[in-house]
Amino acid sequence: VMVMGSVMNIILAIFLMTFVNMVSHTVPEFPEQAPVLGGIESGSPAELAKMMPGDEIISIDGKEIKTWTDMEMAVGTRPEKTLKIEVRREGRIISFDLLTESRTRLGFGYAGFMPQIWTQVDMITANSPADKGGLEVGDIILSINGEAVFRDRFVEVVESSPEVELEFLVDRNGEHKTLNITPKREGDVGKIGIGHMENFIIKKFGFIAAIGESVKFNVNLAFMVIDFLKDLITGEASAKQLGGPLEIANFSYAALRAGFMAMVRWIAFFSLQLGIINLFPIPVLDGGQIMVLGLEGLFRRDFSPKVKQVIMQIGFAIFIVLIVFVLLNDIAKRLPNGWGSLIPF
Repeated sequence: VMVMGSVMNIILAIFLMTFVNMVSHTVPEFPEQAPVLGGIESGSPAELAKMMPGDEIISIDGKEIKTWTDMEMAVGTRPEKTLKIEVRREGRIISFDLLTESRTRLGFGYAGFMPQIWTQVDMITANSPADKGGLEVGDIILSINGEAVFRDRFVEVVESSPEVELEFLVDRNGEHKTLNITPKREGDVGKIGIGHMENFIIKKFGFIAAIGESVKFNVNLAFMVIDFLKDLITGEASAKQLGGPLEIANFSYAALRAGFMAMVRWIAFFSLQLGIINLFPIPVLDGGQIMVLGLEGLFRRDFSPKVKQVIMQIGFAIFIVLIVFVLLNDIAKRLPNGWGSLIPF
């Protein structure tokens, strides 16, 4: 009975993600790609550490990094920490010490490197340079004048080349085409008259495959949650990233505004976390009750009512302290000086 509460939370998360996987939906392509750097922000920790576009991150603090999702988790949960990063550069393995920053209210770690996100055309203005040059909606821009250009570099090249003919290499439904386009001068910058977005892919799975993908997603997410809590206890992660009722409401509203599928994913994410945390050995949680029952089974006798009462009181005190902390933490994140606004000394 004690176990099944958390089990049902986990089953709900798997069921909801199975539903998401069976419904056709678009997702950004880069999160599952290898973490190869497409750009470095000027003055960022990555630039100060001498990292370069084209570097492929292979490990952070000894932990293997396979995708951008892995990288974002490793960096995002360690603000203002020095990370040992190993990259592959032209076949060589190079190590860097990178001191992350904290640039958001939630205190996520920031490094300043960007993924290799291609620019995909989603709108073309009539009679614009792009229209006259032969660009079409759906084209993915791969290079300009022979230089590979990802999203940020694409904007920079076009804006710095008013009235200069540029040679575009684009991917159109799997075929490469070369187009000559001359950006029109607008003020001091060049424009070609397109709307663009990062490259998206369509995901849809059959029933069995959807279940498999859901289990894989939830297992990975469960390990991420456990790793974060471990880092939180050891001081590697920031308490700013903990969310209480106010933060949960904020994310829920953001997910609702993002659409039905985003809301379903958020419910699955929240349900999984609830199931995992409820198994923690804190007496007032199911995990604490399971621990007590396990110990009674190990010693082959029931604890006395007095011992159980003491255990519950300790657990209740821990629970109240945690609730008060996360509530104050939510409030502090919304104040100009953070915790300093609540504790001025």
